[in-house]
Amino acid sequence: MASDLPAEAPVRRYANWPHAHIEAHDPVMRKLQYFSRNVQQLTLNGSYPSAKHLADACGIPASTITRIIRGEMIPTGRVIANIEVTTGEALWPNHRSHRYGSQ
Repeated sequence: MASDLPAEAPVRRYANWPHAHIEAHDPVMRKLQYFSRNVQQLTLNGSYPSAKHLADACGIPASTITRIIRGEMIPTGRVIANIEVTTGEALWPNHRSHRYGSQ
């Protein structure tokens, strides 16, 4: 793992990102993982042939897409919205109103 990754990078906490098993007590990372998997799926299901194609469509650097998928960064709300608007897909998971620690 590169030492230049931000301290909050998901891959620092979960080495097998985005396929790591994340416990219910870490709901923020679970949402980030869900988003990362959805972005990755866009490049696997043929919607966009590669991270570069998706990034070009969004007008953002290809490294942003690959770093999201690899868990090397936490995307900003603006980046999340940009990807969703560009793809026409709701990629961020819906929020369920649960108290912290409940299942």
